[in-house]
Amino acid sequence: HHQTMVTHVDGLISRVPEYKKTWCTQGVQAAWRLGKWDLMDEYLGGADEEGLLFSSSDSNASFDRDVAKILQAMMKKDQYSVAERIAISKQALIAPLAAAGMDSYTRAYPFVVKLHLLRELEDFQALLNGDSYLEKSFSTSDPVFSKVVDNWENRLRFTQSSLWTREPLLAFRRLVFGASGLGAQVGNCWLQYAKLCRLAGHYETAHRAILEAQASGAPNVHMEKAKLLWITRRSDSAIVELQQSLLNMPEGVVDSTVISS
Repeated sequence: HHQTMVTHVDGLISRVPEYKKTWCTQGVQAAWRLGKWDLMDEYLGGADEEGLLFSSSDSNASFDRDVAKILQAMMKKDQYSVAERIAISKQALIAPLAAAGMDSYTRAYPFVVKLHLLRELEDFQALLNGDSYLEKSFSTSDPVFSKVVDNWENRLRFTQSSLWTREPLLAFRRLVFGASGLGAQVGNCWLQYAKLCRLAGHYETAHRAILEAQASGAPNVHMEKAKLLWITRRSDSAIVELQQSLLNMPEGVVDSTVISS
């Protein structure tokens, strides 16, 4: 749906140019998730221009703009700007977090998730060690990188298992793994996203995420695909999907009587 959002934003910029600042601010959210850096730079430029805003109270759009600017600074190897922008973003979250926390943890949690993402951006900046995000590559055999990734996985398990909570974290990780050509890890992020979409009832988005996971070479895609087929009342197709996956398994792993039954 991020590509759809980009198309929608570009259409709005053409039709209602006086609100270009608003449209570009919204477009930034999709651009950085898609890894479309030229488009992200273009939207950031438009978002920083003087212009009309429908509402300046959309904290999510504002935070996504901060994340995009941090990624932009990482690509330019501007360590000072990265640190400064992360610090400013944290500071901007403190007051609303404190206010929301006095009311309920539920209201405070979205700010905690934003701080979580900023922490992972800090972790990644430390890994880059002054190199550009687009130039440095990591391997799963690198003990320092593996330790950071394991830590991220553990932290994700403690987050609320909901689409709105985990989507930005998974999107960022896809970028990190994708830049290093770690297809299986990228695919795993897509699979986790597909599951969250399925559980939230966003079946079309879940289907697209499964296709992305498949293209990335993620293992066990058939399980999530079967679950999606089943919940969308295509039980016959779900069973065929599982049977096909059993047929594709190495000889001797599954007894032939199981497959034919």
